[in-house]
Amino acid sequence: MIQRLVAAGVSAPEIPGENPAPMRRLVLVAGGKAGSAPFRQPPQAGRRPPNRTVDRLRLVPLAGFHWGRPMTGTMQGDLPRVRNDHVLIRISEGITTIRFPRHDHVLGSQQLAFLPAGTAFSLRPSANVQGEVILIPLIAARHVSLPHEFRSGLPESGDVGLLRPALQRLEADTSAVDPLPMIAAILSRLRPSTAQPTTADGAFDLAKDLVDRFLNRALADLGNSPSIAELARGLDCSQGHLDRACKLVRGRNALQLLYDLRLQTVRQALACPEPALPQLAKDLGFADMGHFIRAFQAATGQTPAAYRQQCLQAKGSEGAA
Repeated sequence: MIQRLVAAGVSAPEIPGENPAPMRRLVLVAGGKAGSAPFRQPPQAGRRPPNRTVDRLRLVPLAGFHWGRPMTGTMQGDLPRVRNDHVLIRISEGITTIRFPRHDHVLGSQQLAFLPAGTAFSLRPSANVQGEVILIPLIAARHVSLPHEFRSGLPESGDVGLLRPALQRLEADTSAVDPLPMIAAILSRLRPSTAQPTTADGAFDLAKDLVDRFLNRALADLGNSPSIAELARGLDCSQGHLDRACKLVRGRNALQLLYDLRLQTVRQALACPEPALPQLAKDLGFADMGHFIRAFQAATGQTPAAYRQQCLQAKGSEGAA
């Protein structure tokens, strides 16, 4: 900086201004919004550098963590969308709902939920919910055995007192201890919650049965790209009736659920090196490769090829650990 000022002919002993603003670095906060944080100078000689794994983990308040793709039209809520990092949610008070392409999961007080990278979900916490979210990049977790699928439940009684100090150390960003091995151990001991939501009458149950049959039939016939009208006829109901059932159970119409089902199926298929992308696009009913790439990139922010490469690299890192 000094050399550039001298080269430019600036000879003032200091930059004018009694209280210059501190330098800040740009960071990306949950939901894809840009923010700022104090700029940190590199460690001085002789000082122990901070633990890089801890630095890569991010702790954010649950109330400020919104994820998902906004719905179009007049419907409320968010559509599930894939994240490229692992997400650990801890509820300390209240409840919130995690929405997946084919079902919703209610998370209650004191429960944990782990969503591995690549999981399509949306989350808009309830107004009065309290808790934290830990965002874990793949590179930070390459030497730790974290679950490969969604997991939720209550921590063991002996683990409750271990997790909170780890979250506090992350929040302060002062710990030289990597908390991921402890988090992995706590997740391995989660006690699944068996509580299920109840309905006031049979209308919801009948609609849920229809939606479940619709999604199962659609999944079995994805490669033929059936229309919603064709699927409704196969279920002995009208398209309007099917749409009303889907909105009652999932808050979205049948076409949106079919789109999410195809996205989830694509994501699972891309986790393997085969089949080739053109064949996969054909098997799942996309019109052509261009349609396949545009649809996947619009939903995830990545091309299918880039997402597959990321999944295979993550598997390779786990195998080498």
